[in-house]
Amino acid sequence: MLTIFTPMAKKWMPYVMAVSLLTLCNLFYFRDQLAGKKIIAQDEISYLGTAAELQQYYNANHEQSLWTNSLFGGMPTYQIDKLPLGWTPLQTLKSFIGLNTAPMLYYFIGMSLLCLLLLCICGINIWLAAIGAFAFTYATDHAVLAIVGHYTKLDALMFLPLILGGLILVFEQRLLLGFILFTLGLIFNLQANHLQMTYYILLASLVYVIIECTYAYRSGQWKRIIKSGSTLGIGVSIAILANIAHLYTTYDYAQDTVRGKKILTTESTAVVQSPTTGLSWTYAAESSNGFLDVLAMIIPGVVGGSSAEKIPSRSAIDYQFQRARPPIAEPHLASLYWGELPVTAGPSYAGIVSFVLFLFGAFYVQGRIKYWAVATLIFLAIQSLGDNFFLNKVFFEYLPFYNRFRTPNSILLVATSIIPLFGFYALHRAMLGTWNRASILVVFKKSVFPLLGFLGIVFVAGWMFFDFTRPGDDLVWNDQAALISTRRTLMLGDTIRTFLLACGTAAALYLVLSKQIKLAYFISVLAILMLLDLWPISLRYLYDKSHKEDKVVQKEIKRRNTDLVILRDRDPYFRVLDLSVNTYSDAKASMYHKSVGGYHPAKLRRYSDVIDKYLLAQDTGVLAMLNTKYIIDPNNVVKKNPAANGNVWFVDTVIPVSNPNEELDRLGTTDLTKTAIVLAEDFPGYLDSTTFTPSGSIKLTSYSANRLQYQSNATTPQFAIFSDIWYGPDKGWQAFIDDQAVDHIRANYILRALKVPAGIHTIEFKFYPTKVLTMIKLNKVVQWMVSIALLVGLLYLIVKFKRSKGIAASI
Repeated sequence: MLTIFTPMAKKWMPYVMAVSLLTLCNLFYFRDQLAGKKIIAQDEISYLGTAAELQQYYNANHEQSLWTNSLFGGMPTYQIDKLPLGWTPLQTLKSFIGLNTAPMLYYFIGMSLLCLLLLCICGINIWLAAIGAFAFTYATDHAVLAIVGHYTKLDALMFLPLILGGLILVFEQRLLLGFILFTLGLIFNLQANHLQMTYYILLASLVYVIIECTYAYRSGQWKRIIKSGSTLGIGVSIAILANIAHLYTTYDYAQDTVRGKKILTTESTAVVQSPTTGLSWTYAAESSNGFLDVLAMIIPGVVGGSSAEKIPSRSAIDYQFQRARPPIAEPHLASLYWGELPVTAGPSYAGIVSFVLFLFGAFYVQGRIKYWAVATLIFLAIQSLGDNFFLNKVFFEYLPFYNRFRTPNSILLVATSIIPLFGFYALHRAMLGTWNRASILVVFKKSVFPLLGFLGIVFVAGWMFFDFTRPGDDLVWNDQAALISTRRTLMLGDTIRTFLLACGTAAALYLVLSKQIKLAYFISVLAILMLLDLWPISLRYLYDKSHKEDKVVQKEIKRRNTDLVILRDRDPYFRVLDLSVNTYSDAKASMYHKSVGGYHPAKLRRYSDVIDKYLLAQDTGVLAMLNTKYIIDPNNVVKKNPAANGNVWFVDTVIPVSNPNEELDRLGTTDLTKTAIVLAEDFPGYLDSTTFTPSGSIKLTSYSANRLQYQSNATTPQFAIFSDIWYGPDKGWQAFIDDQAVDHIRANYILRALKVPAGIHTIEFKFYPTKVLTMIKLNKVVQWMVSIALLVGLLYLIVKFKRSKGIAASI
């Protein structure tokens, strides 16, 4: 037994050690998280705010609500929380990938192990693969995502190695393994429900498919392409079906958001609705990289790093911090960023060590993978420029669904991933080649030497050609000369740092290719260079003091005195306008109240229109219509609004209008306590009279997030306006009078309205999205089928492995 076990142990021991080292590295990096501390990330706090009512509902009912009234008057929760899909074996597998750890640590462990798996499958030396996996994981933008709390982006990016690796393996005719990796990667990527990242990854994949098809056209290998394309097509179909509920709700909901079809028309157009869909180019391209921002992929501080950058030691501002009395606690932060983005939490730094390997491979490696990596990197870098590159608007307008996404700079998240993946693939190919001094220098003259020359130019240009300023600098730091000097210090210091690391990498590469040092020594040197390259830059943004004790986190989200004042009101349902924060980009008020504002990147289109036209101007009539009972002024003082209309009221007049523009415009010129505005063509036959005689009463008697109950008592038929957000038709809200289903309509552009018969009646609104619930059931069935198929496939591979005594025959 021992003689059989020992050779096997020797064979697998390097893999076990590599996995262990990467895991320990991640555990050390997130050691504060293991100690129970948390990162106070703005997006995490926003999530706690937007999901507060959902958590309360779940605690009380032990089920998930699909609607919340805590932000923007009310909206579905499809893009706030995950759908209630229940447990499947796929979920257990996904948890296992990140060793079932807590978020953040889970994502980093998952990225490390999946990238290691991909590089090993490509035949790369296990220790080089481990260094490559570290390079992929600790690209600076991953640390930046962690500090700002972009969990879903990290979740989606975590499976990029599986998708790209599976894609390549399928086209290399390793169909079974490639199919499994590609399909699982895409399933888990889609589960993250960050379709923007999925779209960018698929763009990178499309470039590879185009290159493969071009090669097939030239070589006449169409059978290979058809076989590979069919395999990938099946994988995509399975991944879509395994995520049908998320995809359906995202698509269905998007039609009614700012990313869907526009409702209003411009003054110069007819009253017919505009066919334009998606975001406007101006809005979508707000966060466009400048050319120097792209350069930050190899020089992290070239444009100042971030809008809250750690001050370089011995810089002008650092000197001022040191002289401050009383002393200012570290970390010392300031907005050193002077690039073209409105704001940034950090650069998309891929690492100069990886880039040197990438550039070397671009001039040495031949074949389709090289062309894909270089073309994709250039394409994604150009796309990140947004409105700073003239062709990007064409892609935005004509690529399907591309105009649903904003912040073009985020596409670099995929670009920085490609650099280490191809860089270490190129290193692997170089190790297989035969080299001498002359052949090495030939490649170096095309790659490394021009890079070093370029870095020298940047260093000189930093002194001579850049002014290191941007609008609003007077609000950043009083001493403008110190601010400019500190920015220059950061840029020049990082340029020198990059230059030295590039020289070290090139020297180590030269020595190992020329056989002057052994591979083991090269691996050790490369590991040290990679650690020196990426670890300090990541720690600039996700540093030790980023993690806070739980009591500090609780202090950040605790109730303010203003919240306590409002919470004394025992009324279960009214709205609050919080002017002490950025009302429509901050979810703090949503944490404890039903907010007029909030934070979410996909607001309902109609509500967004009302914000733009009325709420930003604090129109008193529209605020009253929304039952805004309390207003928190900019000084954090609570003011009660006696004009609030309440939860529901009867009106005496219904004004029919002929188009959405008129429907919205009338809100500003109409007494909304007595009159309702209805777009008649949307609800034909519902209004048989436009005049009512208000009498009796109607009031809210029971409240929960997805169920509202009212009691009415009137001697004549009435027309009731509810201060609840319209979402329909047929999107889930159902109206009942005395348990009998009835139709309800939209009034006042964004509210629900209902004809109420004379007498005493119980009126109920329930949110029961039948189509969504059906998709959830279908999703569960498909995931179980995929789980069973995966189990059968794994058993087949195990049997093949045992029979062949090797993995090559099984794939």
